[in-house]
Amino acid sequence: MLRMLYLRKSLLAVLALSILGVGVVSADEVIGSANGALSGHVQSLTAPLPQSMVYAYHLGDTSLRKVVSDTQGNFRFDSLPAGLYKVIAFRDGFVPSIALLTRASARAQQFLDMELQEDSATAPSDQDSFWTVRDRIPSDVLRDIETAAAEATADVNNARLNDRLKPRNVETEMQAVAGMQQGLEIGNAQLAGGSVGIQGEVNDLYIGLTGNFVEMQPGANTEESAAISNGRTQLVSVKVENSDQSAVRVTSLSNRMVSPGSKSADRSNIGLESHSVSWTQNVGQTGQSDFAVHYTEENNFYRQAPIEPIGIPDASRSWRIEGNYRAALTSRTNFETGVRYLDRQTEFFGPNPRVGGLVTPLPAERVDVFGKAGMQVRPAILIEAGFLSSLRDGNLSAVSPTGGMVISLGQNWRAHASGSYQVHDLQVDTIHQGFTPVLFEEHSSACGYSEEYCYQLLVARKGENFDQMSLGFTHRRFDETLHLYFNEDFFNRLESLYLVSGDEIPELEFSASHQFTPMILATLRSNIAAGGGGILRTADRSQYENEVRYLVTSLDTRFQQTSTGVLLAFHHMAQQLTPIEQYQGRWRQRVAQPTLVELERLQLLLSQDLVIFSEAVADWAVQLNMEVSRGMPEAAPTVAEADDELHKRITGGVAVKF
Repeated sequence: MLRMLYLRKSLLAVLALSILGVGVVSADEVIGSANGALSGHVQSLTAPLPQSMVYAYHLGDTSLRKVVSDTQGNFRFDSLPAGLYKVIAFRDGFVPSIALLTRASARAQQFLDMELQEDSATAPSDQDSFWTVRDRIPSDVLRDIETAAAEATADVNNARLNDRLKPRNVETEMQAVAGMQQGLEIGNAQLAGGSVGIQGEVNDLYIGLTGNFVEMQPGANTEESAAISNGRTQLVSVKVENSDQSAVRVTSLSNRMVSPGSKSADRSNIGLESHSVSWTQNVGQTGQSDFAVHYTEENNFYRQAPIEPIGIPDASRSWRIEGNYRAALTSRTNFETGVRYLDRQTEFFGPNPRVGGLVTPLPAERVDVFGKAGMQVRPAILIEAGFLSSLRDGNLSAVSPTGGMVISLGQNWRAHASGSYQVHDLQVDTIHQGFTPVLFEEHSSACGYSEEYCYQLLVARKGENFDQMSLGFTHRRFDETLHLYFNEDFFNRLESLYLVSGDEIPELEFSASHQFTPMILATLRSNIAAGGGGILRTADRSQYENEVRYLVTSLDTRFQQTSTGVLLAFHHMAQQLTPIEQYQGRWRQRVAQPTLVELERLQLLLSQDLVIFSEAVADWAVQLNMEVSRGMPEAAPTVAEADDELHKRITGGVAVKF
């Protein structure tokens, strides 16, 4: 799948402390939530399936509920009671899909992906057909399915495609969080904040408003409190959605870290702001257009590192304007096309020995044109192809074609292979290159971030219920400097690595979900990578050979009977920068000691729905987050050893929804 070279969503928006480890939720979580909602998505191998019927059949009292998917294949059940369900998705011409679902509470929020295969393309010898599936469908559902062809049009006209647009009362959610953080460059500090979200309807409009606020202050009665910075992060988001699924969203994010004794406007402080407006509109039965404008302003945010690559400014302001259109032409073909404009202005404050007159950033203006298409050439094979071309100051600077293939291996297995290669690149000296900031969750999902080439292979299995497994391998070679963030927390912004031009990074990714009992669901995710070989230059003309490695793993377990969640996560990252010099066209290591950047972090997050209040008007929940980290380097680039001091964070929060 073609990905743009820069973030679809600004890195700044995901650095908003969506949960600050615990308690504060993101805008999407507040606005998109509903009391007791079961939502999901219906699709074929190539595209979403609108006008699909989705049934929720209660195996205990044999009650039946039914909704119809919208133009993007989305469906939603509101206030679905607790119990064991068979969820069946069906559309004429496709084999029904069946999932077994356990709901521990009528107020639980769950999500299901339902994939349908064409009935005419099904091979009875190795896959289910409609006739083999029908034995597992309850009789009430089967009778409705058998008359589906005649009723499909009436169902779409009479049933609202998205249940959350039906008239209902206004819903409010509030959360509060407090705690302490000790260590890193922050010292001992207190954290406090909260969030509020309101959603409801006015005539045929759905309106959602959310706000997050977190503040960090020096701890009371501490000797070092006078030397600790004050920090603040706040996010406000408003979304308005029409009954035809068109939507407008406005988001404003502000982050500040003020040094002791300085004013908020002091250039030595750290600031990060992002403001955006986006608009989505459905076009026809299967098309969708998107338009967005993003403005970003930062001050000293990207310079926090023991060694700073050349070309990173003290401050910058940037605009990103983009639009795209996607559609499913038929049940076997889909395409997407778009254009993106980027303008970035940089600033270096006054005389600066680190710059030395060497820094000349890449041209500020850039235009990207991209597209992709997919076609199901055989019942079990989907071929994808795309491209991205970039223009800087009117000159063609890069062309990157992409291609891929998705193969169904029987009923439950699927393989995906893809690749991209930069066939034309504007040759720019390393000292002039800029960099791309990326959050790890975005970087690990696919090719498309500042690579000279990228190849990916993924094998996945999706079984019944929630059982699924995937194993992927990705190999990248970078042609620009990439600043990779492993933590969306603004106050932990130092948890990052540089990937530089010439680095080759092989990465292995594994994930698995398994429902051990009807009441216990566990998900394991892990990414491991090691590589390097690129050359990093600094403003004093020093050159370093870059080597990086990282391990990011988590185990998320949900005990549905007691509504308890347990998340255990571990991060390990290391970056070694070895001073080198050129000799007869080859690089050789200097005598100087390498600079080592190393960090390990262990996190335990506990969440508990207060089921004792299940009969109350409001839903209550509590969360507790505990983190221990070690190894953040000192600020001076000459320090070779990592700091072994343990740094701790503990926060707790309570949430109520009514």
